[in-house]
Amino acid sequence: MEDKFFAKILLFGEYTILNGSSALAIPNQTYFGRWVKNEGPPENITSLLKILAYLEEMKFNFISLTRFREELKEGLNFKTNIPVGYGLGSSGAVSAAIFKKYKRNPQENEDLASLRTKLQRIENHFHGKSSGLDPLVSYLNKQILLSSDDEIFVHEDKIKLDKIKLFLIDTGKSRSTAPLVKLYKEKLKDQYFIKTIENQLLELVDVAIKAYLEKEESLLFKTVHEISNFQFRFFNEMILEEHRALWLSSLSSHHFKLKLCGAGGGGFILGFCDNKEATQKELQDIKEKITWIGV
Repeated sequence: MEDKFFAKILLFGEYTILNGSSALAIPNQTYFGRWVKNEGPPENITSLLKILAYLEEMKFNFISLTRFREELKEGLNFKTNIPVGYGLGSSGAVSAAIFKKYKRNPQENEDLASLRTKLQRIENHFHGKSSGLDPLVSYLNKQILLSSDDEIFVHEDKIKLDKIKLFLIDTGKSRSTAPLVKLYKEKLKDQYFIKTIENQLLELVDVAIKAYLEKEESLLFKTVHEISNFQFRFFNEMILEEHRALWLSSLSSHHFKLKLCGAGGGGFILGFCDNKEATQKELQDIKEKITWIGV
């Protein structure tokens, strides 16, 4: 049976990674892609052919490009339920899948830095400049911490929280990351904004990551509330207008909190709750838009 390549959720570090903060990403096994033959939408084949053309143009010799082209001609496709433009690393999953299936030296045990670099180079096709984090999470199917000095730490055992549950809210709108990142970089030209990020948000991100990894759930929930409040105040453009009232209700709720899922601006909104039943009651009106995720 073919491997599954799971989506990722960037729990903490969206945008602040550009300021040198740490970041924590986890696999999301609700959404995944896998190699199939003579299945899947035709547009996926077109997308794969474009990726192949890019890899050939770049002359990446760590991929068996001839075999990749031959198997695409024979009906190979990548079937996935990861929505594009939703902040779940759809391009990371296909990049990881290509490298896993077509790397020239399948028995080679690469160090993390080398593996990340190769995955980055494949995913650059989609984003111009990839961090390599998304495809690495998908490739390893592990939780990954990226430190503030760009070191990678893989958590072999998945963190299982006892009380806090995670969920996604579908905004119904896909978005492109690049314009939102450009907007953030424009905002960084404001000295007050930079200082606020550096003096408040970077510390909150570090505290949240540490609390998550050490399963300090009360501190985690409190810190997510503070991040959510910060994002509502300073990242308002990344929250769709029609979801701002919901965001405010999360800030006053005792049971659930919302934060950006990746770049925001559509896609999914990431939720944390400490009481699933109470949260379901509070969000009864949008229950069909909610996906609960196991970690």
